[in-house]
Amino acid sequence: MRRILIVAALLFTSACVPVEQPAKPRTVVAIEVPLKSRQDHDDLLAMLHRHAAADGQDGIHVDDATKAWVDFLPHTEAIAPEDRGTIFVGVWRGSNDDMQEIGVSDLFHPGRAWLTFARGEPAERSTRLREGLLAEIRVRWPEAKTLPVMEGVIPPPERLEVVDGAYRIIPSRAANYGR
Repeated sequence: MRRILIVAALLFTSACVPVEQPAKPRTVVAIEVPLKSRQDHDDLLAMLHRHAAADGQDGIHVDDATKAWVDFLPHTEAIAPEDRGTIFVGVWRGSNDDMQEIGVSDLFHPGRAWLTFARGEPAERSTRLREGLLAEIRVRWPEAKTLPVMEGVIPPPERLEVVDGAYRIIPSRAANYGR
């Protein structure tokens, strides 16, 4: 029920956005990185900064909103304490946060950061950024697991299972996905 309320609030908020807004970028790749320690968090953040700096164009930068979110979450009853995340980071292209290239969050699955990579513009730079970061992540966290991306979104954790080191939709839940 809490998720329904959160989604409803997000939909209501997005309904207030002017029609002229560009379509939101769709997720094309996603991976789960286990964050078992503060060092894991710091290493992931350092990788994001390093890869954003290496891109060096279009004002690409990292916004770490973790502290603000962690400070906010105890003040809401909409998200149960066991579902509250520990990392909230975005990698944005453009000086005015024109497009999010990478999102990082463990909301509803604390300690398991989901990195989502958008189909960015220009595609070749987004692909280069994504592939470089994923290669470094796989070296640092060989236990990182890919997540299925269905029509640009990732199914919720309760609809996923691990098979051969990657997530997949639980077959009995797949027919209901998206309904």
